[in-house]
Amino acid sequence: MTLEEYTETGPAEAKRLKEDEGVDAVVALAHTGIGDAEALAEADADDDIDAIVVGDDEQFYPPEEVDGSIVSEARARARYLSEIELTIDGGEVTAFDGELIEVTDDIEKDPTASDIINEYRGEVSLDSVIVETETPLDATFGSNYHRETNYGNVVTDAMRERVDADVAITNAGGIRSDSVYGPGEITGGDIFNTLPFPNTVVSLELTGEELVETLESQVVTLESDTGQNFGEEISQQTSGLRFEWVPHDDADEPIRDVYVDGEPLDPEETYEVAVNSFIANGGSGYPLDDKPVEDTGELQATTVVNYLEEKDTIAPTVEGRMQRVDRDLPDAAVTVDGNGKVVSQFDAPDDVQSVAKDTVAVWTPEGDHVDAEKVVFDEEDETLVVRVDDGNLADTIEDADDGDEVALDIYAEYESSEYDHIYFERSRLNADVSATVRRRGRGRGSAGPPGR
Repeated sequence: MTLEEYTETGPAEAKRLKEDEGVDAVVALAHTGIGDAEALAEADADDDIDAIVVGDDEQFYPPEEVDGSIVSEARARARYLSEIELTIDGGEVTAFDGELIEVTDDIEKDPTASDIINEYRGEVSLDSVIVETETPLDATFGSNYHRETNYGNVVTDAMRERVDADVAITNAGGIRSDSVYGPGEITGGDIFNTLPFPNTVVSLELTGEELVETLESQVVTLESDTGQNFGEEISQQTSGLRFEWVPHDDADEPIRDVYVDGEPLDPEETYEVAVNSFIANGGSGYPLDDKPVEDTGELQATTVVNYLEEKDTIAPTVEGRMQRVDRDLPDAAVTVDGNGKVVSQFDAPDDVQSVAKDTVAVWTPEGDHVDAEKVVFDEEDETLVVRVDDGNLADTIEDADDGDEVALDIYAEYESSEYDHIYFERSRLNADVSATVRRRGRGRGSAGPPGR
């Protein structure tokens, strides 16, 4: 496959069709937005492209002449039909008329098409309730591009289970509909609305190093052009993983502190990874198009439907699989014995103006967390003190034995004097905390040393 500049190839191909093939009218259909359509019309100096019909940015754009071409977009999800009538005289388009027609129940359906559609809907449970969700399933574009979502977790958990993989990844752009489903009954049609592409679930093998490179390919930094328009993005959803992502151009490691099934990632280890066929072919910039794959031949949507049909109810939540970090606090060390309080004090970065106390929590590698019960930020001294209940913290690491050291993380949102976020409300801090477990004896949890 060769990708060429559409503003050059489009007009050239339109001219060839008219001069060599005797075509009277050229209509360009493109999976782009209005901006690209207008750029194509402007580049078509000889007006050989008569109409440009697009449908990517989901705008309501009735047929309109732009630089000698008719441009139109009919929003999305078959809500409108773009009707364009061209008047052709002597092999030339001399006039046009057009409008966007709203699709309503009053429009008569084609019986043959309806039979085909209804038969297929029955085969894939489009009209059947497959599960009930106790929490709203977030399939919105904004959420799935920028952060972990509970629906992204459902999709990737289903993929990982389907091929018994260590890890699953799906691209944020593959989750469509821009809607929220539930709480309540979920149909097969709901799932196909969110996963409409003919992508199949495939598996491949990646080393730990290759897995990190794969995750890094989707990080959009705040300082990039896209980041300045839409905010920093992680642009994917994952299962079997927990990691931090740093969305800034000066980050040494855009993806770091990666855990696979609760264990630190080994760069040399080989992991089984489930993805969709679009990703496996290099879609969305994923560096996987040279990897051999095992293709299930099963649609990604079908995989999710089958996964959910085995359950009566679901209540997926956000589990801390992908943690955004803007600035680091110094490392800390604490002792956890299940009694009293655990307190850590840190020197704060210079850009911290205030800390949102209700966002401060301690997280385990398995994704469990304990909210801080007291947070004190001293702006003058630039210090941050975090206190958590020792008993609650001990409960989250109950599988650790006496003397074990457990890697914990503190995350906190803060107002920054440096970062002006587009999507997120605040910046985020992170501190790596080494916790020594004491299961014998009683006493107060000890405070960690000052941050520096």
